[in-house]
Order: sequence, then C-alpha cells, then structure tokens
Amino acid sequence: GLETQITHLAKDAFYCALLTSLPILAVTIVAGVLLNMVQVVTSIQDAGFSSAPKLILAALAGILTLPWMLRQFVQLFQTAI
Repeated sequence: GLETQITHLAKDAFYCALLTSLPILAVTIVAGVLLNMVQVVTSIQDAGFSSAPKLILAALAGILTLPWMLRQFVQLFQTAI
C-alpha cells in the first residue's frame, strides 16, 4: 500500500544521500589524517593549516563527482515517479 511505497522511497532516498556523500567524506577524512600527521611531525599548531586544504579538497571532490551525484538523484526521482 501507500505506507510501503513511502517507506521504500524513504529508504532509497536515505541510501542515495549516503552514497552520494561518501566521496566527499572519504576525501575529507583522508586529507584530515594526512594533514594531522604532517602537523604532528612539524609541530605546526595553526588551525588554518588543516582547515583550508580540507575545504578545498572537499570542494574539488564535490565538483569532480557532481555529474555522478546528479545521475544518482535523477535515477532516484525517476524511480519514485
């Protein structure tokens, strides 16, 4: 019935959101670990040293994966309709 369709759509939407966020999350996590290792080795305590590169890399990951993300969302909406 209608409740089953709504539940299925919500599950698919959550999965799509999780899937499309993974590339940006992965890049940010890897960059954070690497930058923290550099900070430990060099004793740099500047917060901007870590924040700016992570922000730039997250933006680049978002831009590079945008076409794929849009295809995922279009596929979700086409399935829903």
